[in-house]
Amino acid sequence: RVPMIALQTKLQAAGYQVTVISDDGPPAAAQRWPGVAWQTVSSVSSPWWRVNRELQQAIIQSKPEMILWHVGLTSFLHQRLAGWGQTPLGGIFTSPIYELGDLGRLGLRKIIMGYQLSAGHALGALAPRRLLRQFERRNSQLHCLVVQTHTTRRQLVAANLWTKPITVIGPGVDKVWGQPALQARDETRARLGYGSADKVIVYFGSPAPLRGLR
Repeated sequence: RVPMIALQTKLQAAGYQVTVISDDGPPAAAQRWPGVAWQTVSSVSSPWWRVNRELQQAIIQSKPEMILWHVGLTSFLHQRLAGWGQTPLGGIFTSPIYELGDLGRLGLRKIIMGYQLSAGHALGALAPRRLLRQFERRNSQLHCLVVQTHTTRRQLVAANLWTKPITVIGPGVDKVWGQPALQARDETRARLGYGSADKVIVYFGSPAPLRGLR
């Protein structure tokens, strides 16, 4: 959710007005950014492969000029992304595409214990590509797709899961977080209670879980 706020803040700085529609409510970090538009619905999924009327109404009321939707491989199976009229619909595809061999190297025990992270990937690996293609063409109506790696782009194209434009925007840290001036760095360290010999590690990404770091 914090990356969504960062995205919204950047778009606002560029002159765009952004509304985040979520089923999780605004995080505590949202208080740091004034003017964050956050609308909460009970669910952003499509129950039993039907149109989510509450979500549909929320989107219609916001009258967007463009819709950005966070999608994954299994979104093509269950999510109905149609029904928004002629509004351009862009998909942000952040998850890697795993094959059964990739998951097999983890072992069944790790997959089961980490089901919150692995269940969607396992389902995507097990789903027949032909079925995914049928559901994508029938339900998604996405106009474009953004992925994080060229590998994901090649996999989508090779499996014929996507024939429309794909843009690759690699993950990374913005230049604004680069090496600060020594004085500013020392002042920040002192304000946070760190000594000159302390090692500080900064993690950019989802705070929980830390992708294997405990």
